[in-house]
Amino acid sequence: MSEGIKRVLDDTDAQRDISAKTWGSARSRRHWPKGVPPKMAGKSKARMILVKLVSTARTGYFYTAMKNRSYPTFSRRKYDPIVKRHVLFLEQKMK
Repeated sequence: MSEGIKRVLDDTDAQRDISAKTWGSARSRRHWPKGVPPKMAGKSKARMILVKLVSTARTGYFYTAMKNRSYPTFSRRKYDPIVKRHVLFLEQKMK
């Protein structure tokens, strides 16, 4: 083997030895090096939520819709089949 190839192989073996010593064996990665906490993602809230759109005609008719959590409350003008007209539907949280 030429000296250049041998040197590259020696360097990669040295890097493997360092990483094995630092992070433990390839089989078990349960043990972290001292002073390095494991990185874990925190639980987050869902971006989209279900809301109930209730008729202002007080017929009890409602629609359900998906809404982005960051948007303010919304209202829609939709068809209410009980009064057979388009009326305003206001947002209510699902129970």
